[in-house]
Amino acid sequence: MGVGDLLSQYHSGKIDGDQFVELSHIIAADAAIVGLTAAAGQVLIPIPMLGAFVGSLTGKIVASAIKDGLGAEESELIARLAAYEKSALEQLDKEFRAFIKKLDAYFGNLEHLAKIAFDNTVNTALRLEASIQFAEIVGVPDRHILRNTDDLDVFMME
Repeated sequence: MGVGDLLSQYHSGKIDGDQFVELSHIIAADAAIVGLTAAAGQVLIPIPMLGAFVGSLTGKIVASAIKDGLGAEESELIARLAAYEKSALEQLDKEFRAFIKKLDAYFGNLEHLAKIAFDNTVNTALRLEASIQFAEIVGVPDRHILRNTDDLDVFMME
């Protein structure tokens, strides 16, 4: 429910993306505390529902006290963590872009080789060579690659 409310605030423009993420973390921590204390309460007070109720009530009080205790020091830590997260994401974006560029080059080569390998207008020897290169690039085991007409004859007889 808390995240749903935050989502509503985000869509209406009351909070920005960073605030949404930050507040979501707080809500998740709050829910975890309440869930754990509800389970602990049920173990300590083995009366159905009463133990969980007392535990969750205790958890809400503890979570509220923790949130109220957040001061300037914790706010500074949150800001530093947000800056680190942003920096890490930017670095990841750079690495991701470099990886995508490699993939584009790889698949661009495969596309070119596939066009040549299956082009009926190219001479037979060139088509065979392109087909062999294509098979090697996509990882066909060497023993399965037909390199000449003798290989083709053996394959057809198997």
